[in-house]
Amino acid sequence: MSIWLCITTLAVLSLLSRLVYLHWFHPLAKVPGPWALSISYLPQLFYDGLYSGLMYEKISCWHSIYGPIIRIGPNEVHVDEAKFYNQFHRQTGKLDKDPRIYLAPTATFSITDKYEHDHRRRALEHFYTPEATSQYETLMLDTLDYLCHRLQQDKHANLSNAYRAWSFDTMCRIYLGYNPQLCRRADFGRQTHLAYRDFARMYTLFTFLPAFTVRLIDRALRWKYLQPRRLATVLNAIMEPAVCIFDSIENGSAKFENSILHKILKSDLNAAQKTPEAMQNEIVGNILAGTEAIANTLLTITFYLTQNLDDCKKLRLELQTHASPENSPFLVCNFVLVCMPSCTSLCRLQKGAEFREPRICPERDVCFQTWCIPQGTTISTTPMSLHQDESVFENASEFRPVRWLDRDVNQLKRHLVPFSIGRRQCLGKK
Repeated sequence: MSIWLCITTLAVLSLLSRLVYLHWFHPLAKVPGPWALSISYLPQLFYDGLYSGLMYEKISCWHSIYGPIIRIGPNEVHVDEAKFYNQFHRQTGKLDKDPRIYLAPTATFSITDKYEHDHRRRALEHFYTPEATSQYETLMLDTLDYLCHRLQQDKHANLSNAYRAWSFDTMCRIYLGYNPQLCRRADFGRQTHLAYRDFARMYTLFTFLPAFTVRLIDRALRWKYLQPRRLATVLNAIMEPAVCIFDSIENGSAKFENSILHKILKSDLNAAQKTPEAMQNEIVGNILAGTEAIANTLLTITFYLTQNLDDCKKLRLELQTHASPENSPFLVCNFVLVCMPSCTSLCRLQKGAEFREPRICPERDVCFQTWCIPQGTTISTTPMSLHQDESVFENASEFRPVRWLDRDVNQLKRHLVPFSIGRRQCLGKK
C-alpha cells in the first residue's frame, strides 16, 4: 500500500473521528442547534464574515426553533434570556473575552483577561467622564455647525457618509488634536468609510484563521507597501497625527496637550504599553469604534424621528425649553438624552446592539435553567435580543417612547443595555 494512501486514510479517519466527537460526545453535544454549527465555525464565517450582519438574524431564527439556548459553534453557545443576561454580565467572578474573537490584545477593548482589563480600564476611564469631555464642546459644535450648513445646501446628501464624516472628524479632533476635515469633502470622505468597512470585514475573517497566521498578516500590514489602498488611507489619517503626538512628548512640547492621546501617554500606564506599536490598536480601535457608534446612532435617530413627526416636535420643544445662556448645549443634550423617552427608545433600537458578546467563565461552570455549561465554554449573548424580547418590550420592533412613561419603567431600564453592562461596558456610556 502506498505511503500517501496510508497518510490520506489516517487523515480522513482522524477528521471523521473529530466530527463524531464534536457532534455526539462533546460536553455540549446535548445543547440543541443546527448540526453544522456543532462541528465547525464555518457557518459563522459565512454569516459573520461574508454576509456581515446576517448572524444576528440567523441566531434569532434558530432560537425560535430550538429554544433559549443554542449551540452556535463547537465550543460556543448563545443564550437568549433577559434574566440570564443581567446575572451573567454582572457577576463578580472572572469573566474573560473569547481570544478567538478579540484579536488585538494591546487594545483595552480586546484584552481578554478580566484582571488585566480592569487595570487598564482604571487608568483610562477618567478621560471619558462628562467633566473630562465637556472641554471639547466647542470643537464638537464647530464641526457640527459646518455639517448642518452642508446638509442645508445639499438636500440629497448621503446621510450615512455625512454622519460618519462628522463623527470621524470629531473623534480625531478630541483624541488626536487633528481635524481630517472629511465634512469639507464633496463626498464626505466616502472612500474612508468604505475602508473602515473593509477593515471590519477583514477583522471578522481573521477570527477564523490560526493565531500564528493572524500575527504574520498583522506584521505584514504594518508595512505600508503591503496595505490595501483604502485601508492605508484610513490608517494613515489616524496614525500620522498620532506619531506627531509621540514626537511632541519626546521633545517636551505641549502642542497636543489637550488631546486624549497626549493625556494617556502622560498617565501612569506602564511604559511598555505606551509605545507607538503597543498603542496603535488602541488608537485605531477607539477612533473607528467611536465613529461607527455615533454615526449609527444618528442614523437611527434620523430614521425614526422622520417617521414619527409628533415625537420629533416634542424632542425639539424639549431642547428649546432647556436651552439658555446659562446651560451649555452639551449639558442640555446630556439632560435630554437621559430624561426624554424618545431618546431612550432610540438607544434601544440602534443597530450597534446586534453584535454578540462572547465571554468565557474560566473558573466555574455556568448554570442556565436545567443546563450546566462547562467552564471554559464560550457563552454569547446579544444586547439586541434583550431589546427585541416581547416578554419585556411589548411590540418590541415599534418606536413607542410612551412605554418609558409606564409605572414599570425601572423594569424596562434593567433590560436596556446598548453599552453592555458590568466592568466590560463601553467607556462611552459615561
